[in-house]
Amino acid sequence: RIIEAHGGSIVLESSPDSGATFALRLPADCEASPETESVHELRPRLGELHILIIDDEPDVANVLSDLLSADGHQATVRLSGEEGLRALDEREFDLILCDMRMPNLDGPSFYRAMIRIQPQMVSKLAFVTGDYLSQRARKFLEGSGCPHIEKPATPDELRRLIADLRSC
Repeated sequence: RIIEAHGGSIVLESSPDSGATFALRLPADCEASPETESVHELRPRLGELHILIIDDEPDVANVLSDLLSADGHQATVRLSGEEGLRALDEREFDLILCDMRMPNLDGPSFYRAMIRIQPQMVSKLAFVTGDYLSQRARKFLEGSGCPHIEKPATPDELRRLIADLRSC
């Protein structure tokens, strides 16, 4: 996805007993593609929302927070599902972005806790996952009905997700 987002391609060449070779091809020019230019069309501020980000990887959580802040939103970061639940006790949030795979209280467990303690917020919950290819994750996401994006997400994908959640 990263390579394709930059206008490139990846090719696998393999032969028995010789291993595999991956050829990555990226464009040499730096001109903006039409897809890149469309990202800027989504830039208008959507209005300030207070968004809870729950991710056990501080770097990922901080990138999401920075992207949302740049769009005029207020982001609160929590580094575990347990901390996320405590944050919900402390204040109200407009939207929640939650990682799927975390130690102890993972995304599906957080979702089930939300149904019990704040069912009105389940429609404002989305997942950010690097695990969509697993059958278990796909089955959960399809069954929950919660929107999701895959890591690494582009700013454009994140903006679309926020706009979709906001319209619920």
